[in-house]
Amino acid sequence: MSLSHLLQVFQNAFARWCDVRFPLLHLRWQNQSLFESSSASGMRVLSFGFCWFCLVLLLWQGGGALMDLQVPTAQWQKHQLQAIALAHQAAEQQAQRAASESSLHKFRRAAMDRQAAIDELSLAWPNSAVRLTLLSRLQNMAQLRGLQVLQLKTSQEPDQHGFEVSSLTFSVRGTEWATHAYWQALNQFFQNGLWTSWASRLQPDGQYTLDGKLTLLWDAQDAFTDTGVALQEAHVASLVAPLVAPQTASLSSHKHVLPEQRQSEMRVVGAAQAENFDKQTTAWTWVRWGTQIHLVQPGQFLGLEHSQAKFADQHGLWLSHGVAQPETQLRWEGVKP
Repeated sequence: MSLSHLLQVFQNAFARWCDVRFPLLHLRWQNQSLFESSSASGMRVLSFGFCWFCLVLLLWQGGGALMDLQVPTAQWQKHQLQAIALAHQAAEQQAQRAASESSLHKFRRAAMDRQAAIDELSLAWPNSAVRLTLLSRLQNMAQLRGLQVLQLKTSQEPDQHGFEVSSLTFSVRGTEWATHAYWQALNQFFQNGLWTSWASRLQPDGQYTLDGKLTLLWDAQDAFTDTGVALQEAHVASLVAPLVAPQTASLSSHKHVLPEQRQSEMRVVGAAQAENFDKQTTAWTWVRWGTQIHLVQPGQFLGLEHSQAKFADQHGLWLSHGVAQPETQLRWEGVKP
């Protein structure tokens, strides 16, 4: 069946439908008098104009799209607009990233300056308070640099050359920069330490591990200038006071020699003992402070540290600081006479 035959069939069917539904209009259409009235003529003009308007608009839109696709200038302008938009977006992201990095750098710098100030104070006073909070401080130093702490351990070692000795073993994990910065911080913080061993290893995932061991030397004289240690010593003394009161009652009546001076400014210049000497605690000792020389007897308290004198030997005057505290010595001014 040809296309013309199909159109003829469709036209006949449409004519029959119009004859049934709109017989008057169909009759006027057959008599060619449908558009003789003024209203029908107006509708015909309006319909014709609307069709032309739609056709022109469709041609305009299609031609404009076709021109954009075919003209190189239009393509270049469109590409430039997209490039400018992307550049603005990248600039905004870069500014936000720079601001966040600047604030993070300021925060890290402030934290490191604060830690450096604390380190400068602690280096001058390597006391027992530092040792009590040592592990927590090292952990905070590692976390500040984004490191993962694998091991932190301290152990007490025998005394060497009059210094209290302890060992520190540590292992941390992080980036190369962070592990190197942590090693430098430890090297600056432990100026009283000796590196026994240390090793930096690259892991398969690109991270680094820093393992090390230090031997730390502590000055026993400085250990008792700390307020926290003094309070702890007073607390321990208050607990054991009822037990030792009968033994120390006779000694507490002795005067306190140089109660406002530090022991670090004192030196032993002489010592003597009775003829019926049978114990070390019966010796007398002469102590110099500045230009003054004072006689110190066993059982008396000496200096700002409130230490109790015991006896003198070739090392100096031995001083007791209370229960569960190590004894220290006040050294000779020169060679023992």
